[in-house]
Amino acid sequence: RLRAAELARMAGDADDAAAQLAAARDLAPDDVGALVLAVETAAAPSLEALGEAAYADAMVQRAELLGMRADLAADVRGRASWELDRALALEHAGRLAEAGRVVAGVLRGAPDDLRALEALRRMSYVGGDLRTAARAAFHLGKRLGDPTSRVARLREAAAIFDPLAAQSPAAQQARDAGAAIAAYRRILAIERGGPEFDALLALLRADGDAEGMVQAITEQLGWLAASADTRLDVDPDAPMTLLLERATVRHGRGDQPGAAADLDAVLSHDPERGDALRFRGDLAATQGEIDLAIEMWRRYLDVEARPARRRG
Repeated sequence: RLRAAELARMAGDADDAAAQLAAARDLAPDDVGALVLAVETAAAPSLEALGEAAYADAMVQRAELLGMRADLAADVRGRASWELDRALALEHAGRLAEAGRVVAGVLRGAPDDLRALEALRRMSYVGGDLRTAARAAFHLGKRLGDPTSRVARLREAAAIFDPLAAQSPAAQQARDAGAAIAAYRRILAIERGGPEFDALLALLRADGDAEGMVQAITEQLGWLAASADTRLDVDPDAPMTLLLERATVRHGRGDQPGAAADLDAVLSHDPERGDALRFRGDLAATQGEIDLAIEMWRRYLDVEARPARRRG
């Protein structure tokens, strides 16, 4: 019977192959060869042809066959593939929770399985579990090969995780600032200078992460310096604003030499920037550099006396 089924399949006679295979399974339900052939040659059920109820029953039967076929797999990778086929059949049958358990089982044995992660992401959205969907998207963003695809998944995860982003009520439960920061950092490692920098810095400010702010600003300043001659859309004042913020953060951390260096860099670019002059004078005073403090304050007052040049 199995030989006849295989010959019919090779000849393109799907109906005869199915009939021969069904007869073989009736004669020997536990026959491994019949099981393998049944799974590997049977066409997937059609919703249009069967109708909703019959289709769900057919997909459950298919899932049972796929589960048995998975048990026969000789290696972990092969078993995972059959198990994910089984999960898909269960999903189509409307058994989402059961399908999710199958996918979770695959991921326990193969945490980096891209197909399993994508299935978990998809099923989590269907089930309304945005946190799990975002976690799956984040892991896909770490493991996909194509940079554009990685960024797309990381942005998807960050949009859900970021507590400062506009979110639906359902997404509030999925907020995770640490996970959003990690996603933004990975995006910026791929697409330096991306719009995620502002979102990253906002989260770091809200978290009071001074070290993280210094690191992020330093990396952004490096990108701005490297792209100054090639990007026409970069705000020429952006580096000065970032240097002032980094000076403030460094001052708060007790890094007075670092803060002074940032302010000096701003003033070398714009000697009449009022907020930098005032800040530099205050910093010099706290460091006992009285002459420098007086000079900075005098220059600041001169700027303030000229409204067209007033800053700060």
